[in-house]
Parts: sequence; structure tokens; C-alpha cells
Amino acid sequence: MHEYYEQRAEEYDDWYNRVGRYNDPRTNAAWHAQVAELGREAARFGGMLNRYAGMRALDLCCGTGKWTPFFARSLTGSGRVVAYDYSPSMLGQTRLRLEEEDPALLEKTLFARGDAYYLPFASQTFDLVFFGFWLSHVPHERVAAFFEEIKRVLKPGGNILIFDSAYRPGIPHEEISRRPLNNGTIHDVLKINYTPAELEKLLKQTFSESQARQTFDFFLIGQASR
Repeated sequence: MHEYYEQRAEEYDDWYNRVGRYNDPRTNAAWHAQVAELGREAARFGGMLNRYAGMRALDLCCGTGKWTPFFARSLTGSGRVVAYDYSPSMLGQTRLRLEEEDPALLEKTLFARGDAYYLPFASQTFDLVFFGFWLSHVPHERVAAFFEEIKRVLKPGGNILIFDSAYRPGIPHEEISRRPLNNGTIHDVLKINYTPAELEKLLKQTFSESQARQTFDFFLIGQASR
């Protein structure tokens, strides 16, 4: 998994943008509309980070930083978003995105490399923890411990926001998918697709006020608070 995402960093956004192997004229319009819906949800949660100066957000497994600007924009004073990923190449793509979009966002962003299962942060550090398209890679037997680690670093009353691929009829709930990259390599990647009800049930085991919903067909949005 680590090697796959390290190699995929420069081409990852092809998936968001529906170019190359991801281009599908039959569904591109719906895809882009639902990516925009994720953007509105990220903006809504990001907007909560200006309630007071110095709020903190964790963009866990930030990848190419697609959603990092949504959280960085609203921070005031000493507020910071931590872009956290295991892949140095992904962190490099996040930095590049911020530089291109608005260099001022770099002043609000800290970069850290590490393991998603063992977070190097003090307890009750963050007002918001976000992870996009990561939960579906977490094996079932590690989900409970992973959520407990998220809860540990989240402040009381803090929020979590989750984006992921939604389960759709015709695709397995769980599979090892074989994924090609532009360099010709093929990687086996765990993918677990949850329904909103399944995700909400998982969240309720650890967090309060949990809920989950699906965009029309492509994406899953989960949220909860401590």
C-alpha cells in the first residue's frame, strides 16, 4: 500500500479529474457534480474552524491535498491544519497544490509524515479530523483501534469528517483490487465499500452524534463528534 501511493502521487488527481484511464463520458458529468458536493461539505466543516483563533485540524492521509485548502482557509491566528501522510511524494503534491492555489495557505499548514494508526500528537489536539478515501483501506480488524486513536487526538466536542467511495450494487463489499499505474506496475490494494448504514454503525461504536449519507451514487460522507 505504501509503495503504491508513493508511486501514484503524481497521477492520483487523474482520478478526481476523470482523465486517462478514469475518463468515462457516460458518467463524467455526474462524477464531477458529486465531487463538487464533497467540496461543499468540506467547505462547511472548514468554515467551523474560524469560531475562535488557534483552532487545529488534521488532514489525515492527506494524499495530494485535494481537501487541505478547504480547512486551511478559515483558520485564524495561530490556527493550523496538519497535512499528514506516510508518502513523501503525496506530501510534496500537497505542498505544490497549496503553492499554486494560494501561497498564504502554506503559512497555515504544517506537514508531517507518519503512520495513520499511531498518531504522533498529544491527546485532545484537534478540533477537526478529516480523512478522505482512507477508511476503505483499513482492515476490519483494525477499524476499532483506528477510531480510538482518532478519538484520542480529538478535542471534546470536536468533529470528524470522512469521505470515501460508496458501496454500489455490482461491486464487492470487500475486495483486493488490482490497480495499474502509468509506469506499468500493478498493485494489490484492499478496498472495503460501506453503505451509509454500515458506516454509521461503525462510527456509533466510538463517537457520539454519528451520521452518514451517500451522494447520488459515487461517494460516502460520514461525520461524528466526540
